[in-house]
Amino acid sequence: MENSSKLVLTDFSQGMLESAREKLEKHENIDFEVVDIQNIPFDDESFDVVIANMMLYHVPDLNRGLLEVRRVLKPGGKFYCATFGENGIVEYIETALKEFIVTETKNNVFTLQTGPSKLSNHFKHVERLNYEDSLAVSDIDYIIDYIYSLDQMTNLNNIKSEVIKEVLESKKESGILNIPKEYGMFVCIK
Repeated sequence: MENSSKLVLTDFSQGMLESAREKLEKHENIDFEVVDIQNIPFDDESFDVVIANMMLYHVPDLNRGLLEVRRVLKPGGKFYCATFGENGIVEYIETALKEFIVTETKNNVFTLQTGPSKLSNHFKHVERLNYEDSLAVSDIDYIIDYIYSLDQMTNLNNIKSEVIKEVLESKKESGILNIPKEYGMFVCIK
C-alpha cells in the first residue's frame, strides 16, 4: 500500500531548509519550501496539521500569520506552536544581575503568557502544555559565555566576567546554580 501522507517543511531561511534537506534526504515524501507565515502559498484547508516551532515571536504581523495558518488548516485541523515563557533563563539572569543590568525591551509578542489571548481569536480550542525543565549549572563560566551572547544583555559587555561569576557563584546551592527554564507549546484546533 502506498503512503499518501506528505510532509512539507518550511522556513523563511533557505539556509535552514538546506540544512534540513541534508539531514532528511533519504525520505521521499518531504517537500522543502521557503515560506513566510504571513503569506502561506497553499490552498485553503489543505493541511491536517501545522507546526510553528519557536518562531511566532519573530513574525512582524502575528495576526496575519495566524489568519494564514487557520486558512490552510482543514476543519478540525491542529496547530502546534512552541514558545518560551516570561519567567525563564533571561528573567532569572536579569534578577540575579539586577545591579548591573538596565532592563531592555523584551520580545513578549508571543509567549506562554500572551499566546492564549492571541490564539483564541483564531481557534476554537487552545490548550497550553508546559515543558517542565531547568538548567543545573556547575561551571559558571559556561553560563557567562551564554549571558554575553544574549542580545538583551548587551549592557553587560562592560562588566568583567569575574564580577558576574562572583554574583552567580553566590547563588549556587550545593555547588549547583539552578536556573528555571520556561518553555511549552499550545495545541489549537480549528
